[in-house]
Amino acid sequence: MSKLAKLNQFKRYLQNNAGSIAPIFAAAAVPFFLVAGAAIDMTRVSREQVTFFNSVDSAALAIAADDRAAVTSLTPSEKSTRIELLKQDAIAYIQENYSKDTFRNKETDIDVTLDIDGTGVKMTASAEFPTTFMSLVGVNSVKLGAETEVKFGMRPIELVMVLDTSGTMT
Repeated sequence: MSKLAKLNQFKRYLQNNAGSIAPIFAAAAVPFFLVAGAAIDMTRVSREQVTFFNSVDSAALAIAADDRAAVTSLTPSEKSTRIELLKQDAIAYIQENYSKDTFRNKETDIDVTLDIDGTGVKMTASAEFPTTFMSLVGVNSVKLGAETEVKFGMRPIELVMVLDTSGTMT
């Protein structure tokens, strides 16, 4: 076959559009399935975020209800030690409440920051949630975060009511 015949055959090959749907579909299917997988992962992350926040909120309420949360009369070193103990309790509360509603084990690493003052308890927590489909493109986990604050209620007060029934005040 001469060079001219080969060149003409190559031109015909480039101009032939029969059967071109399959390669285009194959090329377009890869990003389509990755986007669909990312949507599934993000739905799972959204559900996990709600569960995680509820667990952190419950833990903050439990810590605020604990008598040991009254740290105003402690020295700074005693306060630091007490807050560290309460922080460990908070992590245990979060792990128990968070793990029972998910398919994960109870060994989820949870980072907690706990701040207690005379007015309430402020808790910030974060955890890593593993992805499934997004790990195909290098996103192996998504960070979940929650921040909550519980204000201490007012101490009981005494209230006195006087009722005037004499009719002199109209």
